[in-house]
Amino acid sequence: MYNSNIIFVAGTICSGKSWFASKLADDLDYDFVEVSRIVGGILSSNMRNDLQGHPELHYQIIEDIKDIRKSTKKDGLVISGPRQVELLQAFPEAETIWMDTPIEVCLHRFYERDADKDGKPTLEAFNHFMDKDEELGLNEVEKYITLNNFKKNKI
Repeated sequence: MYNSNIIFVAGTICSGKSWFASKLADDLDYDFVEVSRIVGGILSSNMRNDLQGHPELHYQIIEDIKDIRKSTKKDGLVISGPRQVELLQAFPEAETIWMDTPIEVCLHRFYERDADKDGKPTLEAFNHFMDKDEELGLNEVEKYITLNNFKKNKI
């Protein structure tokens, strides 16, 4: 029961995943959870550079998601920002959404949001964060979501 009613929303930096996930959570009356906030709580930091360098944290993130799911009074969770495929694999019955946003749109949003957690919004910073996400396994997350959704929708 505690592994059901979970939806993961993944995508590159500034793809719109948090905005979409929060709206989806509101529509479904689910709790909205950001993986970056879980990691930030574990590491006591909210700076993107601090959060992106710890692939070994997936075990703790999974346990935290389970704890949140067990303690919520709502029917489910919408979780934004998984960067490691192990998070998705730990909840195989979860729904998954990949935000397929053009990279030019993501870059424009990165410049526009000018978030403290990102530091100065430069092309170098954007590319650095994209590289770090790739190191964490974001490409595997995209493949996992694409393949699973294909299997679910195959006639």
